[in-house]
Amino acid sequence: MKYQNSEGYADPTAGAALARIDCEERLQKQWEQKKRHSVAKKKKRAGKRKRKAIASKGIDPTQGWLSVIQQIKQQEAVRHDGRKRIS
Repeated sequence: MKYQNSEGYADPTAGAALARIDCEERLQKQWEQKKRHSVAKKKKRAGKRKRKAIASKGIDPTQGWLSVIQQIKQQEAVRHDGRKRIS
């Protein structure tokens, strides 16, 4: 696509400059999409790790996150020998 100035003549310098601007805008848009995608993947992996950690502790996650936190605190309050810690 050739660029024509207001008089109708071909202007290759302006055409090249406009093409370069379009190219940079497309590259910026692609970079932003990749960034959003990688952030979404990281959040998904973090959620999987969290669910796996909860499942490994024998906690029922269907009761809601507040209940999960309470169950984790209760488990941490009990010593390995079964006695409760004194805080």
